[in-house]
Amino acid sequence: METEQTINIGKIKAVANLYSGLSELQSQWNELTKPPLTDLSLLTLLYNLYLSLFERRGISEKATKPYHRRKFLLVILYLYSPRTLAGGKMVGGLRDKLAELFGLSGKSAISDNIPALVFHYENYRDFRKDVDMIYDEIRQALNALQYSPLS
Repeated sequence: METEQTINIGKIKAVANLYSGLSELQSQWNELTKPPLTDLSLLTLLYNLYLSLFERRGISEKATKPYHRRKFLLVILYLYSPRTLAGGKMVGGLRDKLAELFGLSGKSAISDNIPALVFHYENYRDFRKDVDMIYDEIRQALNALQYSPLS
């Protein structure tokens, strides 16, 4: 004699609760990863601002070195593709534009540097200080141009 099988309503309720939670998490993800900037045509201007900052400090030759470029990269990812800093995909076209600005023939140099950016920011005071200075310079320049999504 076979035992009667029943529908597991508890399982259905658990799935419904998870689904509701996923929807809320997706909404939070979308809000937290919404980039303040989307216009990639501004990247050349922003890179030139970065270079001029190093020039004013009398160390213009260091601006294009990989260690210092990472500082600019962190700022740009924060502004254009914050989800990338959390492990998400980069906004389309951004990697190509950055490789072009940095004079890189391959785009893997951009991707290869991303995992360490947040670690460096959190753990190296000088790195963090420079990143914050670059970010503030860019923010002020955009505000002066009355392009103020960073106010």
